[in-house]
Amino acid sequence: MINIGWDSLRVEKGLTMISANNQGGRTAILTDLNISPATADRHIRWSTLLRRLDAAGLTIDDRTNATQGKVSTPWELENFSISSLKLGSEIPLDAKSFTNTQPALGLRAGLIRRSGENNLLKVKGIEWQQSTQMLRWIDLSMTPPLDKYNFTKTLQQQQDHISLRIGQGMADHPDLASFLKDGILHIRHLSADDAELSFFRDRTLPPKTGIIKPLPAGLLRRFKTPLIIDSLHIRNSTISYEEINDRTGKTGFVQLKKTNGRLLNLRNTNISGDDSLFVDLHTRLMDTATLTIRYLESYADTLHGFQLYLGIGRFNMPALNPIMEPIASARIRRGRLDTILMEAVGNEYRAYGQMKMYYRDLNVQFLNRNDYERKTILTRLANFGANTILRKANLKRSGFIYAERLRERGFPNYWIRITLNGILTNAGIRGSSREERRLRKSLKAGQLPAPTLK
Repeated sequence: MINIGWDSLRVEKGLTMISANNQGGRTAILTDLNISPATADRHIRWSTLLRRLDAAGLTIDDRTNATQGKVSTPWELENFSISSLKLGSEIPLDAKSFTNTQPALGLRAGLIRRSGENNLLKVKGIEWQQSTQMLRWIDLSMTPPLDKYNFTKTLQQQQDHISLRIGQGMADHPDLASFLKDGILHIRHLSADDAELSFFRDRTLPPKTGIIKPLPAGLLRRFKTPLIIDSLHIRNSTISYEEINDRTGKTGFVQLKKTNGRLLNLRNTNISGDDSLFVDLHTRLMDTATLTIRYLESYADTLHGFQLYLGIGRFNMPALNPIMEPIASARIRRGRLDTILMEAVGNEYRAYGQMKMYYRDLNVQFLNRNDYERKTILTRLANFGANTILRKANLKRSGFIYAERLRERGFPNYWIRITLNGILTNAGIRGSSREERRLRKSLKAGQLPAPTLK
């Protein structure tokens, strides 16, 4: 066994630089050193096992961005270690063959950090074991450098403040050899526990124009790295959306808690004609109602055809007021939902379907935009008219759904529009447009596939 003490290390190849420091007197441990002298027909042969190498700090800097006038964003690793790395003259240097010669290789880091212009990535307690083909971490976060309010102060137009934190996670059988050779990141199974995904937007700012937001399958194509994830499982996670409404100036909030589910066939490369993204989530809306979402979208269809299923269990409808009051200037005084079952089919431009919404004792109050508690003649008339035409109960009727997409807004807005249009139709508030009547006539004639509730 050979112990090697070292203080610093620096390796440069092309525009990539790797530097390490070793504060604290740590060493590299080599074992099983074998050397065969050179002969007339054979060069010198040697092999050894790097039992362990520790580094207090490691920096990997690809300076390609700097040469293009962009900010360089190096990877910084703390308390990094390598174990059971085979070295020698006969070890192949190509990526796939190299990894095949490392059956017991282990990599660990107490912290990985990368500070970009738009976000800060941190991964704590990350570990890779070649023997099990498992990548694990204790905590992962990706957040903008500023909090949501200070971030909004820097904007001239609307933009989402998005933050993500994941507790324990695991990647099963990531194909590192293919990634190093072809640049394709293929992961067989990915799991994330206790994730928190939050969105914030100030709609009082001018919206960006001329930008088309993709649907979920199209969103994956935005990733620069070719990506294939066979399955992603989510456990006990939270999704939050918050916005300052442009009409009322009030802040609306909706939250999905205790989210569990799976996403299958996430990819942006090697796409065949029958490949589709599948989403199956079970969650609690405002921690009150059980909610099931199933979504299937074609990768190959240029119009991004999809199917959307939504199921909501019974709950007291005033629980929706945190989003209804600031966005719709309306308050649900009372109402009891028994169930919502919805199935829609759609594409990039429009969606249609059916909804069963069974409820009772519904009463709605319209509010003054500036002062919720102030009652004016207009709000009194609106409340009287609304509760006169409103279906206060529905225990057997199904409603038709029709929604046109606002393509400059993200897919959550589209899903909400589809659902709200169905709710308003079932409640008797919304009538049919000319396009909707034409579509229903085509459905009756069998010219379009009719959605059926499951």
